[in-house]
Amino acid sequence: LREIDLVTDLQQRIESQTCRGDSLFAIWMKQEGDKVLDVGYAHSERVLWESGLEILGNAKQSIKSLLTRLVLLTGAITIQKSLSWYLLHGSISHHAAANLKSEIQELITEITPQALNICDGFGIPEAGLGSPITGDYMSTLTKPENPTVEWAPSRL
Repeated sequence: LREIDLVTDLQQRIESQTCRGDSLFAIWMKQEGDKVLDVGYAHSERVLWESGLEILGNAKQSIKSLLTRLVLLTGAITIQKSLSWYLLHGSISHHAAANLKSEIQELITEITPQALNICDGFGIPEAGLGSPITGDYMSTLTKPENPTVEWAPSRL
């Protein structure tokens, strides 16, 4: 629904501006670039959602619960990013919108214990999981060989 609405709006804007004599390039790149990007994001979000639902439909029962939470989290974050659009178009109730942030937090809390299994399932090697931010970040910052120590605030 959001993708179709954005495409229709972009189409009307382009038609209106080409009738005034503006070049398609100028419209696409300069005047309506943000709308073009919005359409691209909306399309990607729809494809991701549909793919997630298809994967859920074919998933083994043993991982279906976790995959369901991942798909729901992806959908909830997508809605949160464009919440004003969903509210204005009546696609989400005010009550659901008000609870969206807590729902996202609840899903994250449920998924977090499975994070390593999820990474393993995507084939992310264990070595790829180690970074300063995943461990003792401040200790890493203050190592002499780490040049970032110069900008690290002392109160952290």
